[in-house]
Amino acid sequence: MSQFNLILPGLIWPNAADYEYLSSRIKLPQFSNLFAKGKLSRLEFNFSDFVYAEQLSSGLNLADYYAHKLGLNAHVAYMLLEPTHLRLDRDRLLISEPSLLQLNSAEAQQLIGEINGYFSGELEVFYISDELWLIGLNFALDAVISYPLIDIVGENIDEFLPSGNERLRLHKLINEMQMLLFNLPLNKLREDEGLLSINSVWIWDKSPAKLAFEFGERLANNSSLSALTDDFAAVTSLIVDKAYYPACYRDSFSWLEVVAELDDLLATKLLSLLRSREIQRLNIYAPTLTGCHCLQLSRLDLWKFWRKNTLPWHKLAEEFS
Repeated sequence: MSQFNLILPGLIWPNAADYEYLSSRIKLPQFSNLFAKGKLSRLEFNFSDFVYAEQLSSGLNLADYYAHKLGLNAHVAYMLLEPTHLRLDRDRLLISEPSLLQLNSAEAQQLIGEINGYFSGELEVFYISDELWLIGLNFALDAVISYPLIDIVGENIDEFLPSGNERLRLHKLINEMQMLLFNLPLNKLREDEGLLSINSVWIWDKSPAKLAFEFGERLANNSSLSALTDDFAAVTSLIVDKAYYPACYRDSFSWLEVVAELDDLLATKLLSLLRSREIQRLNIYAPTLTGCHCLQLSRLDLWKFWRKNTLPWHKLAEEFS
């Protein structure tokens, strides 16, 4: 294939203060080789731009895309609503991704029904999937800035609450839904089964952004890296988020294990495909909370002997920070 796109959220550890500690415990020879030979640049993308690339290609805001898909137009404005679990960490409230809830369709529909009953006449929530809902509002959203939940996993929500002219109304909605969820018998049943309580929701939307490439045939499956590498011939883009959640939750032990596996299986395979001319050009995207870092590498770049053979991980991280 002429070009292959690899999206690796979590490749860059989010806390620069930890680089010295991590650099003494990490060796990524294959990635070091790739990044030493390629061209590094910075782009204004987040992980959510890749996750929702197909939907955002419509040119609509993500909430409007889903409203159009569901045939909805009776509300003044739409936003996305995600169930989540908040946990207290000292003086911070940390947000979790919905997949940790292991929510099923019956529970999702029950929660949506509870919210719609409580806020009848004020708003309406619609089902998209078990973990993603749409909320129709009866007031306009002027200059609202919000953050997709996938981008702020493990972060303190106080720094990412919606801002803009209607921020207080949106904050009030979140608080009222939290109180409603706190008293639901469903959460007691879930806790008895050892599941996380659904103790909050997150309201957000996202505007379209033009990616630097077309996804083409995309693969996003992280269950087995060794199985993934066997499927490369069938895809042009690959999202691997195995390092993302350990990085988000600052689990350095798990993160070190995962990036070593990525280097051993994924980077080794990509180098082999470049050298054998099965890939002519490789683009690696490492989205973070503050932007996306991009490596562009062609097959011929591997033979530029005047460039360094390796770029140590801490040097790579420092360039990206």
